[in-house]
Amino acid sequence: MKQTTIYKILTFILLPFAALFGLFSLIMIFIGLANPVILLPVCVMACFTIYTVCCTIFIVKGLDRQQQLKPSLKDWIKVNGYVSNVMAVISVINSFALIAYSKPQLTKLAQELLAAQPVKPEGVSIETIVNALLVMTYIMLVFSIVLLIQLALSFRLVKKYQHLFETQS
Repeated sequence: MKQTTIYKILTFILLPFAALFGLFSLIMIFIGLANPVILLPVCVMACFTIYTVCCTIFIVKGLDRQQQLKPSLKDWIKVNGYVSNVMAVISVINSFALIAYSKPQLTKLAQELLAAQPVKPEGVSIETIVNALLVMTYIMLVFSIVLLIQLALSFRLVKKYQHLFETQS
């Protein structure tokens, strides 16, 4: 009982992120047509969105209403969950790597990135860029940890409620 409550809360926390990632995926798919290198991250973001929507359907129809679910929903949850798991692990590693940097190293990195830009933004200081980078890093770290916990619960609950995915003949 406690697991399902935590699972529901974490899934609903992930829904706004899924909406943002879904929107970015739709926008970036057109950019990806001109630059195919972008298509892999776009697919990963789309998988996360699909995973979160499928988990929400599992919660609403399966756990809350105890309705029979299509067996394909379980497959969608598992496959997109594996891709989301890879995304979350990579995000945690990247977050820890950026947090491990010292402030002077981040300042130097921001200066190098800003120097490489053809058009320099006016009124934006290096300190602002470093602070924004750190805030985004902590947000992504929290997001990734929430996602990893939710993924573990998801796989456990899909297995526990296997009977909801079985077809009635």
